Amino acid sequence: MFLLTINASNIVARLNIVTRLTAVITLLLLPLFVQAQAPTVPSSSNGNYSVSWNAYYMFLEEKVGSGSWGSPAGGTAGTNTISFTSKASGTYSYRAARIEFYPYFYLFYSPVATTTVIAIQPPSNLTSPANDSDGAYTVSWNTVSGATQYQLQEKIGSGSWATVQSTSANSKAFSGKANNSYQYRVNACSTVYSSTRSK
Repeated sequence: MFLLTINASNIVARLNIVTRLTAVITLLLLPLFVQAQAPTVPSSSNGNYSVSWNAYYMFLEEKVGSGSWGSPAGGTAGTNTISFTSKASGTYSYRAARIEFYPYFYLFYSPVATTTVIAIQPPSNLTSPANDSDGAYTVSWNTVSGATQYQLQEKIGSGSWATVQSTSANSKAFSGKANNSYQYRVNACSTVYSSTRSK
């Protein structure tokens, strides 16, 4: 006959150690193998884009150019996403972050995702004569930095808008126009993006 003695305090202590080790291993490996995903963002845009990130992370940080990391400037936030409009030209980097408090305080960052904004401004100073008697006149506008083409649209009376020119020129001469009212608007385009239209 033998006597088996179980020290409950030792078992509890060892279980606590195992639990803490498991928590540490999970804490270290989970971001590496499951959650280490960069935010999703287009590689380039015209200033209107959205950023989304894995729900594991708690918040998003933004860096403009070679500046410092901080909270995203502007934008409309949703669930693990934020949408931006009319961002200025430049390079924007994003990373998601998560704070852990157990078994110790730790801050995890996701890999970084970057987008380049190529913002093309709408042409200014769109001009045409207020009145014309012979149906011959010229519509012109200011050039825009970065633009390779201008799309001019015309609206006759209460009709629909129609494109009448898509070239690199910043003016168009008309002739033989019949009596009516004519409205014009123009937008600037790069090789990738278009601006909003002039008012």
